[in-house]
Amino acid sequence: EIYAAFAGQDPFQDGAEDADNVARDTRGYGVDDDAGDMSRPAKKKTGSTKSLAASSDYIPLRHLFFPVSVCILVSALLDLRETDGSQLGDQCCYRSLKDVDEDLRLMLEYPEEYLTDADPTPRMFLKDDPKRRVYGRDAQASELMAALGRAFSTVGKPEMVFVKGYPGVGKSTLVQQMWPPLRDELGGGMASAAFRPGTQPISVIFSAFDSYFRQLWLFGDHRLEEARERIQCALGDKSAVLDELIPSLPLIMGPARSPSPMSVDSLGGAQVLQRIVHFLRILIQSIAGPAHPLILFLDDLQWADKATLDLLSQIMSIPDLSSFMFVGTYRENEVNDRHPVALEIERYKSEGFSVATIEVGNLDRTSINSLCSDSLHLVPRVTRPLADAIYRKTQGNSLFALSLIKAIQDENLLLYSASARRWIWDIEAVRSRHIDNDVVALLTRKMLKLDLNMQWLLKTASCFGTEFDIALLALLPSD
Repeated sequence: EIYAAFAGQDPFQDGAEDADNVARDTRGYGVDDDAGDMSRPAKKKTGSTKSLAASSDYIPLRHLFFPVSVCILVSALLDLRETDGSQLGDQCCYRSLKDVDEDLRLMLEYPEEYLTDADPTPRMFLKDDPKRRVYGRDAQASELMAALGRAFSTVGKPEMVFVKGYPGVGKSTLVQQMWPPLRDELGGGMASAAFRPGTQPISVIFSAFDSYFRQLWLFGDHRLEEARERIQCALGDKSAVLDELIPSLPLIMGPARSPSPMSVDSLGGAQVLQRIVHFLRILIQSIAGPAHPLILFLDDLQWADKATLDLLSQIMSIPDLSSFMFVGTYRENEVNDRHPVALEIERYKSEGFSVATIEVGNLDRTSINSLCSDSLHLVPRVTRPLADAIYRKTQGNSLFALSLIKAIQDENLLLYSASARRWIWDIEAVRSRHIDNDVVALLTRKMLKLDLNMQWLLKTASCFGTEFDIALLALLPSD
């Protein structure tokens, strides 16, 4: 009846010569049926002559250009009718009418997800996709947003939130999800930077504010003018002291200011450092407020030193600081009880700061399946075998899971079928594929797949540190 409602005819009616011709013309496109995966063997038809004729008479709804999820559901039910369900085994994803009802409900409630054709590029790899979301982190995201609400509603009590977890679980991604509502709904900004081995730790805090002012400059709207006025009122021309430490500040304030700048390298004397910290505290107090809340986000705190953490404490101690919040992430496996970060967190608590710790672990099977389902525009019941294989390989580590999905796509084990208008996969090949069990091995394998010229370019760029100017590399000889 579902098929007839869409196609306008009984799928198993006798004498459907035109349907028979169309069905023959549309077979052999790389997908054996609407509900199958690449590794599935062609179904063996058994039963009476009428059953054999019926199996070749109905036109798969995908050839009539109906939504793919509807096609999969209808074809699965028709296959059950053909064989009485005795030969499909695990190939059919529907075990009861409740399963069918659940998928129909999903299609009705989320038509953009399940009643539109998938894109040739999975959504999980579209970095600018506005619909991208973090999976399996609802509790942690709620904790972050609750802290955000407290920080922006209380004067003089800025919040400190530390997000911990193993490498690759998505700590930074979780925090970055705060940026769109902060910018669009609250009119605020985020000063963010990451610690890296080999860099001067204290410079990372200044780099974070450099990124903030660069954002303001790129926006170029009323927030830029308001920030300029607030800084000018608070510091005047003395803001030039911070120009070399925060290179984007002159873009906001203009270069024509008198005090001579100081570099991070000159912060050896205690008096000079105190002066710099004094001006930085005034700067932060001037740009953070109810109309323009601010988050300071520092990633990979396990590489921070005590001097940097002391500076952070001085920032959090700014009198009457409002609408300000600090968020830091660190690798749980690299921070023990004697690590400077752990010791400083305890000190922050003893000094009366509002401190919260959020733990981020691996994703569960359901979250991995939600990622696959949303990205491939298929109902969760269809993607569950693929998601289960990915989970068993990665144990839910989000970095490894995404890397594995990208790898099987590159190897054509997961590919977009134009004839089926959907993503299909070789489940047995996915289950047997090797995956690296640490980040270093994963990145090494990726880099070794690049051509030799690109490998040489990466080796050369690494000599400049964790960041480099592409224009500088362009000056190198091409041979």
